[in-house]
Amino acid sequence: MTVTVEMAFANDDAEPDNSGEPVPLDPAAAERQALIERWAERHGIDAAQRLAEAEDLADAVAA
Repeated sequence: MTVTVEMAFANDDAEPDNSGEPVPLDPAAAERQALIERWAERHGIDAAQRLAEAEDLADAVAA
């Protein structure tokens, strides 16, 4: 399986001088993406999505 790291664009449409090169997300976001992809490999996409949502809820409750 190929690991996909989401990219964020460094510019917005209001700044035409900016080249808009994509920049990698922070290491924590890349680690989370990799974890979700491992879950998808083991348990399927739907289960991985539910696990990610459960993690988000646990983080929100902890905060």
